[in-house]
Parts: sequence; structure tokens; C-alpha cells
Amino acid sequence: MKSDLLRNPAKMLLGGLSIALSMVGGAAGAAPAGYPNGPITMVIPWPPGGAADFMGRVVAARMSEKLGQPVVIENRPGADTIIATRRVAAARPDGYTLFLASSNNAVNATLHPDTESGFLQEFVPIINIGVAPTVLVVNASFPARTVPELLELLKKGKPNAYTYAYSGQGSASHVSAIQFTRRTGLEIMGVSYKGASPATVDLLGGHVNMMFNVVPAIAGHVRDGKLYPLFALSDKRLASLPDVPTSAEVGFPELKAGMWHGLAAPAGTPAGVVQKIEATVAEILKEPAVVEKMESQGAIILGSDARAFHQTIVRDTQMYKELFGAGGAAR
Repeated sequence: MKSDLLRNPAKMLLGGLSIALSMVGGAAGAAPAGYPNGPITMVIPWPPGGAADFMGRVVAARMSEKLGQPVVIENRPGADTIIATRRVAAARPDGYTLFLASSNNAVNATLHPDTESGFLQEFVPIINIGVAPTVLVVNASFPARTVPELLELLKKGKPNAYTYAYSGQGSASHVSAIQFTRRTGLEIMGVSYKGASPATVDLLGGHVNMMFNVVPAIAGHVRDGKLYPLFALSDKRLASLPDVPTSAEVGFPELKAGMWHGLAAPAGTPAGVVQKIEATVAEILKEPAVVEKMESQGAIILGSDARAFHQTIVRDTQMYKELFGAGGAAR
């Protein structure tokens, strides 16, 4: 006996469309009446002080005001963002637990295939907030003050005689360093940290020599003269560091890296909830005060909607598969 769907092709078509839309817009259904009627938790997979924490707190503060409920930040760093990812993936899909996803979630499909191969099966993208370009900075006592001086110093030294910090495998700082060493053919020893903030502390202390770091983590130290920027991996000069040359200006136009940060929710979150959060954050990202605050810290606002954000994750997942080999080794 044929099922109702097989006897009704139109119904079958609508059913398939509903499933497809749920992949980028959450499970079918409107937001529950009165949503939100309690606190929302935004889980950030990095420690306080980095670009992710900065972006998340700026958005969370305005969400609290616009939604009339507190949006509480929960920092869950560690394990290349896996600790936080697992925490949110297991949460109830009701819109009260959100995840500040990042480029790491695209690369983890390759670095940690056993547990992280299905981000888009476990999460619903909501909105891509922005991207934080990286800047190569050195400790103020480091002898090189320009890229040519750095290259000469590294070429004269023994392989791995100098060190660079990075905030976990697959992070923007890691990818930037891989691109730089591969482009220059230089061997520099990488030292991994749980986030940009602890890495910056060791860079300031002279325990590592250099780092490709995001602007929010270094801007104050650059202004205070404790860190020195050599170049930014960006298409144009950053408003927050206008005197720092771009990668193209120092002879590496192909070097471009930055980490995007966007909101996601556990799979199965009602589409109405996803749409309400997306619309709320989209409005926030257009506010002049928010734009000024973000740009002052080197962030570039994107505001990409759920569908565009979904496409970004798909594209970057493939890009990182091509960049990294098994076990996280760069190809």
C-alpha cells in the first residue's frame, strides 16, 4: 500500500523543501510566545580578552537590551574549541543556549574527524557577526622592526631557533603562521596556547618571539609600545592600526587570514527563534556605536544572514581540508 507522501507528490515536494530549509534556518516552527522569557547563555570557546570574547560581549550587551532578558557570557576555552562545541551541541534546542562559532569549527572537521566532522548536522547557523584579521607582532625587545629585517634574522638563525605562538590548531593565528612559513620557506617553532590572551601574555614576557594575533588582543599593547606590529594580513590597512602595512605592501599579497565569529544554535532550534535572533543581531550590527566599537578593535563587521553563513562554513570546511593533512599537519 502506497504511503500518503507517494500518493501526493505535492505533499512530498513540500516535505522535502521543509527539510532543506531546516538545514539553514532551524526546525520548522515559530518562536514560542514571549521568547525570550528568561536568560540566554552565549557560550564562547575562548578565554576572556581575545577577539571572540570582545565581539561576543559587544553583541550580548545589546541583545540583552533589545530582547529584555540578560544574555550571559560563558567562556569555555580548550581543546581547539571542542569543549565548548560539545557543551552547546548537547544543550536543549530552545534558543536559550547559543554558541559563538568560529573558523575553528570549519577546520575541526579535518583536525578532529572522530568528533567534529558534522558541525552543520549538529548546529544551525544564525548570523556571521564579523571577521578579525591577524597582524604579525613581535615583542618590543625583538631586534627586527620590519619584514626584511625579520626575514634576514630568521634566515641567519638555525631552523626552529625562533618561536611563534598560536591560539590552538586551526585558529587564524595558526593558519597565518603556516601560510607565512610556507611562503617564505622558513622553519619557526610553533607553541600552542588555549587562546589569544594567554599567548599574548607569554609574548609580552618574551617567552615566545612573535605571533600572528587578532587586533583586539594586541591593540592596547601596540599603543603602549610593548608589542611591535610588522604587517597585517588584510586587503587594506586597518582603521585601528593605520600605520601598519598590509601583506601586499610587504611583498606577500597572497597572504590573507582572519577568523570569523558568528552565532549558531543547537540543531532543532525552532526556525522562529533563529529568525528572531538573526534579525535582532542584524539590527545591532548596523548601529553606529557598535560599528565604531568593533572597528576600533580591528574587527570587520559582516552581518551575513543564516544562508550566507551556512555557505561560508561549507566553503571554509573544504578549504581547510586542502590546507591540513591528517592529524593537523599542514600540507
